[in-house]
Amino acid sequence: MASEISIAAADLPRRVAELERELSDAHRREGATAQVLKAISRSTFNLQEVLDCLIESAVQLTGAETGLIIRQDGEVYRPAAIYGTSPEFIEVAKQNPIPRDRQSATGRAVLERRTVHIHDVFDDPEYTWVGREAAGVRTILAVPMLRGDIVVGVIGCGRREVHPFTAKQIELVQTFADEAVIAIENTRLFEAEQASKREAQESLEYQTAISEVLAVISRSPSELKPVLDIIASITSRLCVADDVIIVLREGEELHTVAHHGPIAMDYFRRPLSRDLVAGRAVIDQLPIHVRDLAVAGDEFPLSRELAERLGFRTCLCVPFLRDHQAIGCLVLRRSTVQPFVDKQIALLQTFSDQAVIAIENTRLFEAEQASKRELQVSLEYQTAISGVLNVISRSPTDVQPVFDMIAESAMELCHAEFCNVFRFDGQLVHFVAAHGTRLYLTHPAGVLLLQ
Repeated sequence: MASEISIAAADLPRRVAELERELSDAHRREGATAQVLKAISRSTFNLQEVLDCLIESAVQLTGAETGLIIRQDGEVYRPAAIYGTSPEFIEVAKQNPIPRDRQSATGRAVLERRTVHIHDVFDDPEYTWVGREAAGVRTILAVPMLRGDIVVGVIGCGRREVHPFTAKQIELVQTFADEAVIAIENTRLFEAEQASKREAQESLEYQTAISEVLAVISRSPSELKPVLDIIASITSRLCVADDVIIVLREGEELHTVAHHGPIAMDYFRRPLSRDLVAGRAVIDQLPIHVRDLAVAGDEFPLSRELAERLGFRTCLCVPFLRDHQAIGCLVLRRSTVQPFVDKQIALLQTFSDQAVIAIENTRLFEAEQASKRELQVSLEYQTAISGVLNVISRSPTDVQPVFDMIAESAMELCHAEFCNVFRFDGQLVHFVAAHGTRLYLTHPAGVLLLQ
């Protein structure tokens, strides 16, 4: 009994030291976990900061020397945070994304959806990843980051000597993996919310712009220029274009009718040609998107020459289609190589349709006005003829009132300043009537004034 007590007393300092180490480790783990959670809470929109904090904490608390977090990118996984590795390994890791296979510890963790612990990579014949030499580690721990059944990433820790990780260390890395999933999910939800807000804002801006154009169309049924000017201005703003031109087809020419932006305009009429991006869009009746005229300019030599001289690179042309015919197009230009996105191209289709509505409204209005003018002229003609016939009927024996009426009616119908009527008797021309001015005839004896 005494011997047992003495043995226990002798072992007490060791046990106290172990408890103190465990308590210290627990405090360190709690501190690291608190630090990570704090990073997650304050960095909803900065995932990189959280991942960097996670991998650094995982390496330091497990006594590892290197650490790596990979994230899913389609069918492969790429580095998202790296700690304690050489520049050579970083370069290899970036150039060689990790697939779902057994050639690496991280790939194995993805494939099997479980923690992979390789005590010595030199004793593992399946470990043949190209980055093994650059990594320079012997013991590797890889813990998958699981969101449901999906592996969104892996946390890997490595040691340069053969020194397996303990159960508590593995458990700690698994905790960090769970926290990484929380951070990634928070960021995904935050970005989805922000994207939804941006889409809602863009949709509101688009609808406002469309309403603005329609309002101008309704206010200006007989004027095309104000509508095209506002379309050019709004298109430039919403599609972030440096320059917007609107051209209409007139026979075999393109005529510039609206322009908005700082890029110079050196022409207002151009022959309809496939060597011009706008000409190609009108001829083919399709949107033409040239991402860089400096590269693709051989296909559009006229546009390339303009681009070099005026200073623009990206060009997008969307035709105005009416009854399966292109009557013009929208031309958007950017001074730098910056292709337009699908959403912007779709918006341009809407503005193209509105331009066609405005053009058609103006055409119909002008046709209506021309018809009214023709009707008015026809009515005036008929009234004048009736007036002359009426005078004839009232003066069957006196032709002078008829001549007077003819002079008056002819001047009014032809919008002339005066009208004279002469009569030819077969040999001589006789003055018989005048309206709107006084007639002076010269005579050897003086000037004869005819009222």
